[in-house]
Amino acid sequence: MSNDFTVEIITPTNRKDMGTANYLRLPGLNGLFGVMKNHTSALVSLGVGEIKIENSGKSEYLATSGGVLEFKDNKAQLLLEAVEQAGEIDKARAEESQNRAKERMKNAKADRMRLEISLARAINRLNVAKRV
Repeated sequence: MSNDFTVEIITPTNRKDMGTANYLRLPGLNGLFGVMKNHTSALVSLGVGEIKIENSGKSEYLATSGGVLEFKDNKAQLLLEAVEQAGEIDKARAEESQNRAKERMKNAKADRMRLEISLARAINRLNVAKRV
């Protein structure tokens, strides 16, 4: 008997069938959480962070800027604002974003919350890119 469930990622511009997984780790708003086959139906908000998809001992890592997980009938559907696979992340661009956000935070009139989110996204992208 298989311990697999299906994983699908939907963004505003793309829909991707990720195949099957036997474990999915996601960045919830209150911390990381995992999903396995026969998990109860759930609708969970996701924050900025790393997604880990495990299947047959292999792991795939993705960076996301947030979204929602719907898990139902052994299907994980991730509705994400944005997502990048570790190997697709432009490290130089992520470093530029990180430096730009840090520099802008020095301005007292800057929108702190927006800059903190921008910085968190850049740092997350750089951390996930290291997984390759």
